[in-house]
Formats: sequence, structure tokens, C-alpha cells
Amino acid sequence: MRTITNQSKTQRLNLTILPDLTRRAESISKRMKISISEIVRQALSDYLDRLERADLEKRLSEGYQANTAYYSQQQEDWKHADRL
Repeated sequence: MRTITNQSKTQRLNLTILPDLTRRAESISKRMKISISEIVRQALSDYLDRLERADLEKRLSEGYQANTAYYSQQQEDWKHADRL
């Protein structure tokens, strides 16, 4: 598990979570000797990374689909280039 570092300033957040998540976080915190805050920071960072990646992949896919005709024409225009 990577640790988020280089954070000179932090902000305090109040969160409301299910009791089961609290118990699981406390258990892992004790077992791994890291704070619950670090667990939450890492989990949030990982989750946001996944959301941003999924959004980027979606936008790229939409862009490729929107430009399919252009890419197909480019492929057709250059199909004989390697034969020269």
C-alpha cells in the first residue's frame, strides 16, 4: 500500500460511514499499524484515480467513435504507402 506523502497541509473532514466499515478500518489500522486517516486518504485517492481513469477512457472512446470515418479514410489513403 503506497502512502500519500508530500502533503504539507491537510484538511479535516467529518465523515459518516457504516459501522461495519468502521470496524474493518479499525481492525486493519491496528494490524498494519497505520492510522484510520491514512486508510481513508489512500482509499479515497485510489477511488478518485479509478474514476478519473474511467472518465478519460470514456472520453477517448467517444472521441475515437466520433472520428471513425476520418480514421477509416486515413487508413484507406495510406494503405499503399508501405509498398513504395
